Amino acid sequence: PYNNVHFRKALAYGIQRNEIIKYKMEGLAKPATSILSPLSPFHSHELKPLTFDLKQAKQELKLSGFDINKTLHLKTSNSQESVGIGKVLIQQLKKIGLNIKLRSFEWGTYYNDLKKGLFEMATMRWVGVIDPDIYRIALHSQEIPPGRNRGGYRNTIFAQLVEDGLKIANPEKRKKHYKEVQKIILNELPIIPLWYNQKVAIVNKKVKNYRPSANGDFLHLIHAC
Repeated sequence: PYNNVHFRKALAYGIQRNEIIKYKMEGLAKPATSILSPLSPFHSHELKPLTFDLKQAKQELKLSGFDINKTLHLKTSNSQESVGIGKVLIQQLKKIGLNIKLRSFEWGTYYNDLKKGLFEMATMRWVGVIDPDIYRIALHSQEIPPGRNRGGYRNTIFAQLVEDGLKIANPEKRKKHYKEVQKIILNELPIIPLWYNQKVAIVNKKVKNYRPSANGDFLHLIHAC
């Protein structure tokens, strides 16, 4: 069913992101629209997060023709946070008529399955992504496993756009180009963006010159003293 855009939209409209952010993440996240976080200069701020719409979700599910008597599976790692969020997602999607079972695995097994594309649905986090070429790496048809297009997305127009993006050196032209790339993916939903985690740094008051980096790495610790 995942090849059907109506089915993917049913999933997207059936998720109550704001509820998860409020109650499971203590408000330390914001609804997402893109792989690129708002901290990236290439992030498209024109895109609007998908909002929960039970009626629209049920309508999209009906249009997809999916047999709701079938059982689907969601894979997560076995971390407490991942399992907890997975259970909430399943309960939310149950309201639109989907029966989903949770399957959690220790990290090595889980990540191995993801890399091979051995899953129906899975939750994953992108960390440290700043450059928009991530869209080619993660979603170009040439990157289907063993590459990083783990969901097997194919779109010839999109593929040409991300290939052309490699040739654009001018920053402003590149920003404009990748706005269209991000728009296509939000419309087609080969991945469903959920939220951007907010960075929280707990620093002893004796530490000077430390500022959290935009991509979540620890390079800024070089300047700390």
